[in-house]
Amino acid sequence: MFVYSCLENIQTIAPGKELSVYTDGSCHPVSGIGGWAAIILEDGGNVLLSGKETDTNHHRMEITAALCALRHIQSTASHSRPIVLYTDSQYLADLPQRKGKLLAAGMRTRKGDLLPNTDLLIQLFALLNALVMEIVKVPSHEKTGRLRNYNREVDKLSRKIVREAVRKCMGL
Repeated sequence: MFVYSCLENIQTIAPGKELSVYTDGSCHPVSGIGGWAAIILEDGGNVLLSGKETDTNHHRMEITAALCALRHIQSTASHSRPIVLYTDSQYLADLPQRKGKLLAAGMRTRKGDLLPNTDLLIQLFALLNALVMEIVKVPSHEKTGRLRNYNREVDKLSRKIVREAVRKCMGL
C-alpha cells in the first residue's frame, strides 16, 4: 500500500539538476509489521510516499521505500533527470556494487538457498539499469546541521507507521 501526499514547498530544484530522494524503512521484529517512507524533492513541491506491510523484515522495508520512490519518479517526466537516493541503510547502499555478484550467483546464498527479498532485489536492479542514479549512504539518525534533515524525517515517519500499526494490531 502506498500513500501519496504532497508536502509544502520544502525545497525547489532547478530544472536539469538531479532529483534528491530520501528513503527509510523500519520493522517491528516480533510482529513482523513494517513501515517505509520516502521524500522526493521535486520542482514545485515535494512528494511524500509511505506505507506499511505485515509479515516483513527491515531490509524489505528499506528496499520497498527505494522501489516506491523510484517507480514514482519513473512514472513522471522527472525520470530523465539524474537521481541521488540517500539512505542510512548500508545494505541498500551496497546493492549496486553487489549486483553483478548476486546475479551471477543466481540470487542464491553459498548454501544454495534463494536470497531473502529476491523479488524486490530483481525489481531494484532493473530500475538501477533503467535510471541514471546513485545511492548515497548517510549517517543514521543524525540530528545536527542547519539544513532540513530529510533522512531524519523519513526515519521518524517510518517508525511512527510501525508504532501505530503495532498498537492497532495489539488493540491499544
